[in-house]
Amino acid sequence: MPGNAVLNALAFKAGLTQAEAQAQTAQGEGEGIPSIGNAKARLLMWRLALRIALDHPLGTGNGSYSQVFEAYMDYPGLDGVWSRSPHNYLLETLATGGFPRLALLLLLLWPAVRGFWGRDWPWALAVFGLWAPMLLDVSGFYPGYLTLAFLSLGTLGSSPTPRWAGIGGGLLALTLLLYWFWPCQGAACAHRHLYFPPHVAQALAKTSPEGRSTLLREAQKRYPLSPWPFVLALRHEKDPMARLQLARELAQHFPYARESFYQAWAEAARALGNKEETLLALETGLRHFPGSPALRRLWQELGP
Repeated sequence: MPGNAVLNALAFKAGLTQAEAQAQTAQGEGEGIPSIGNAKARLLMWRLALRIALDHPLGTGNGSYSQVFEAYMDYPGLDGVWSRSPHNYLLETLATGGFPRLALLLLLLWPAVRGFWGRDWPWALAVFGLWAPMLLDVSGFYPGYLTLAFLSLGTLGSSPTPRWAGIGGGLLALTLLLYWFWPCQGAACAHRHLYFPPHVAQALAKTSPEGRSTLLREAQKRYPLSPWPFVLALRHEKDPMARLQLARELAQHFPYARESFYQAWAEAARALGNKEETLLALETGLRHFPGSPALRRLWQELGP
């Protein structure tokens, strides 16, 4: 396809995707890890997003998909399936914003559909070219690409936006940016940023043990469907019995999320000399992640 940069780029990307998929399949067959194709992987991700939407018709919160999806996983989080995005922007909007926000998004997209039958069909085609990939991959996960996709919708508007609306929106955005990125420290910073994981982690490193307990309780309260508060608590907990309890709850609450949760459970039980629970953790983990090298290595060390 000489002379066509777009088609050449797409062909090159398709070749890379195919080579990566074949390599993952070969690796999975060699290590006993169940292989799965791209199509089936996406169907699993889409079903997961629909389950979240049905449980939360008004959504789990803007941008929260990466924080809640592991609670709904009912298949092993293997390479190619574990993803912080459902690989479909419409379904991600449905899961995080609910049916009302999906309806608003479809309303925004309607002029692009209608534009195919008018003189603005080139712009409609451009909009389709930007939005179509977001139905199958993680393009909508990148702010730059998402911004361009939404800006393209403005080319099909019936009338320009009033100047006062543009200025007001810009000032509001600037105010929010200043509020979010203004320097802060400690628990106050975690509270300002709605207990977002990186800010909670930074606050935990600079607070007393009592303050850590308060921060972690609040994080678990605000993120009941996310494993990261358990992971952070496990990282900072020193008492062996408490570590075992946390690791056990982590694996039980998120059974298909990550094999490392079962490894942490087994190692916590092993540190207390509890061989029975160590074997239980490994047996349960291997049932969910039969191809896990780390779990198999621990199992072989202990023996049945």
